[in-house]
Amino acid sequence: MNTKVVETKKSIVDDRAKQKFSDYMRNWAQGTKGKKEEGTSSTYITNVNGIIAPFFDDTDITLEDLQPLHLQDFYDYQYTRILTRGKNKGKPVSKNTVSHYHKAIHKGLADAVQLGIIPYNPDDRTNVEKHDPYIASYYNEDECVELLEKVKNTPLELIVNIATYYGLRRSEVIGLKWDAIDFTNNRITIKHKVTQATIDNKRVLVKKNKLKNKTSYRSLPLVDDVRDLLLAEKQKQIENKKLYGNTYKNKENYICVYDDGEIMKPDTITRKFPDFLADN
Repeated sequence: MNTKVVETKKSIVDDRAKQKFSDYMRNWAQGTKGKKEEGTSSTYITNVNGIIAPFFDDTDITLEDLQPLHLQDFYDYQYTRILTRGKNKGKPVSKNTVSHYHKAIHKGLADAVQLGIIPYNPDDRTNVEKHDPYIASYYNEDECVELLEKVKNTPLELIVNIATYYGLRRSEVIGLKWDAIDFTNNRITIKHKVTQATIDNKRVLVKKNKLKNKTSYRSLPLVDDVRDLLLAEKQKQIENKKLYGNTYKNKENYICVYDDGEIMKPDTITRKFPDFLADN
């Protein structure tokens, strides 16, 4: 290889190694846009810009000088930090949240190693507590019967019935479109999802045909109760489309929408369901 080219590349590597760790992480997180899933990228950017980089901004620690102890100090501080806003205000930062910070830092540094900017990943030598495992609780048959009875004639009726009968994820229920329903052969096909992510400080919808894994794509029998609800919803949407005319919003033919055709947001469902449970 040309000597000048080699020297130029070495100079670029040296310059990157001498930049502040906080600056490197900001640039790295921003660079994940378009390379990672939007939700993953937005989580990296939010955690780096909001928590990780500001912690290291007041230091002169460069990427090449970063040591495991610097990172361990950050993690240890996070375990003692009390939240000052949001729904968990007054509570300590959770192990799961610190685990997300660790994931961003470790990935960012691993990429720096891969590019030859630093010789090893200092985050390999830190101790981060494992987050508490999620333990789900399940409704028994009687509870399901009561749930479906209580949810009748509420805005959540169709969503709760689909989730109960099929065990779909929230994103899969909201992501159902009419082309996923085969009324002739009585089948429902799961092939699309709708999630929400914070991108550029705004909460936006992310619509994807890519599901969590291969087994997430599935075709299931259309049970009678859900079929009846879907037929009623389809007729309701036909009437609403006439009523709202050109202002009707459901151009993509989603099933779970409001009267004006606006798609129901996953975050909204997450807020409304606990309220429904509390009322009943």
